[in-house]
Amino acid sequence: MLILTDVMLAQVAKAFWSLWDVRNVERAYRVRSAIYHHDLARNHETLGMWGLKRYPIKTNSFGFKDREIREIPLQSERRRILLIGDSFTEGIGVRFEETYAGLIAEALKPRNVEVLNAAVSSYSPAIYYRKTKYLLEDIGLGFDELVVFLDLSDIHDEATFYELDQDENVIAVSDWPEQLISRNQPASDRERFMSVLQNNSVVLRFLSALVERTLAQDQEYGACRKMDKAALAAMTNLERSLWTINDTVFEKYGKAGLEKARGNMDRLLTLLQRHRKKLTLVVYPWPDQIMNHDLRSKQVKFWKRWTEEKEVPFINLFPAFIIEENPETTIGRYFIPCDMHLNEAGHEFFAEAFLREWKQFQ
Repeated sequence: MLILTDVMLAQVAKAFWSLWDVRNVERAYRVRSAIYHHDLARNHETLGMWGLKRYPIKTNSFGFKDREIREIPLQSERRRILLIGDSFTEGIGVRFEETYAGLIAEALKPRNVEVLNAAVSSYSPAIYYRKTKYLLEDIGLGFDELVVFLDLSDIHDEATFYELDQDENVIAVSDWPEQLISRNQPASDRERFMSVLQNNSVVLRFLSALVERTLAQDQEYGACRKMDKAALAAMTNLERSLWTINDTVFEKYGKAGLEKARGNMDRLLTLLQRHRKKLTLVVYPWPDQIMNHDLRSKQVKFWKRWTEEKEVPFINLFPAFIIEENPETTIGRYFIPCDMHLNEAGHEFFAEAFLREWKQFQ
């Protein structure tokens, strides 16, 4: 009888999991932009999902992830810094207050500096340029400095996913980015109601526990609950990051991706100079670069040369993560198991390393 009950509960948990599949949950608040391809719904509150992690998500009036739903004025009396990047900078899987964007914002408050985070998963330089142009010229958002966190996967995305059309709007040239976006604007009231249910319903909390229990016994998901050899294998030797290490992958898309990225970063810099805004560029490693001790990375050398030519501040966080210890220890300490994204400790470490470097340019 107990075995039968356990089997039945497991089936219920799997059915519940299908309703809260990560793809469906994430697509609910990731919306289409006719100008720069995709964005986050504005003034929205829900629970996001990344792997087995459920985490609270709130966006402000510009659709930026934030500590709360709030109205952001176009202009600020304080110095304002705008951050942009992809899923690393969005802080996927981590609540905003514990992301490096949130920690940087909190750290700079005493200096009378306001920090806003325009990053969204699967952005790349084409979108950095076009979204910034939209924010500056279409809606008139005021800011003093743009900090671009240029991810390793941006090079793959530039080569594979995005183009600027004749009107300089971002279009997808691959089916994959379209899977990120909801077909319709999400129903905010329904999403908020479901979030409240998830947080407060005894039944849903019980079913959530069953989901985690069931998936913990699944070979694929169970391996991702802790950092071990299986988890490490899942987060390394990834084609989207191997272009700095593997010459075959570099020739496949890395060379072309870098050139496209350079062109779009040129456009972005010209735009910012026209509006008298400062640009700072940041690069950082994935687990593959840490495992391979890739300090003299193609990513670092290429963008260091670009920033020197353009007289743009350059922050290289590769040395902060690639330190003289077992690379598996570093990855286990700072990254989500089976994933290339930072955990809470990684975000804290990243924020501290960034602030040390950034303050040298002030």
